[in-house]
Amino acid sequence: MTTKQFQSQRTCAAGPLVAIGGDKGGVGKSFQARVLAWQLHSRGIPLALCDGDERNAHLERHYSSQLNTVRFDARSEAGWTSMFNHLDNVPADHAVVVDLPAGAGCMLHQEAARLIANEDLGMPTIHVWVATPGEDSVRLFRDLMAIAPASRTAFVTNKHIDESLGRFDIWMNSRTRAEFVAEGGLEVALPKLPERPHDMIANQRLPFPSERPANWLRGDWFTFLSFKAAVEREQASLIRLIQEMC
Repeated sequence: MTTKQFQSQRTCAAGPLVAIGGDKGGVGKSFQARVLAWQLHSRGIPLALCDGDERNAHLERHYSSQLNTVRFDARSEAGWTSMFNHLDNVPADHAVVVDLPAGAGCMLHQEAARLIANEDLGMPTIHVWVATPGEDSVRLFRDLMAIAPASRTAFVTNKHIDESLGRFDIWMNSRTRAEFVAEGGLEVALPKLPERPHDMIANQRLPFPSERPANWLRGDWFTFLSFKAAVEREQASLIRLIQEMC
């Protein structure tokens, strides 16, 4: 395919690039990426996955058997070049979920011009920010707002960290939140997956199941279905935004 043909294909019909970050380690970025891949795939949305954490690639570990998945180094310019180059091989109607590692926020700023150029080829960017309860997360998110339109950005509060979300009062009372919501930003929660089904999925390196696995007891399956219902309820606005752009 020539560059001209590729540009024409992308401009006619393109899914979004969904960049999942948060800068802090251990806040649930990869879990959110897996949840999003599961939700979109279960709705029949064509997907490609890019795992930016070369050392601990959760998307590749859990979804490479189901979906087109590549790894790249999101902490380097060369890694981002390889990711952008890979988009030439992704069908134009696919959404692309990109899982970013801790500390990749500075690279998002450095790659802002190329993300805009990618949008010029017909692939808009949706930013998903998985937050911690502290002040640093709010400050770093404010930095992201300089390059990410609020109407295409989701702020995620992880209920695994605090199921009541009471510890997120710094965010709830911040000027940053008020401005973000006023500009059309999305707030979603990431429900907590109880320990037993979480560990069974992790130990077997499974994607999230669409049917009850043969070795799951009934109670564990019911627990998982409750988690699934909570995800669909809590993240409906984000799923809807991505669907509208596919």
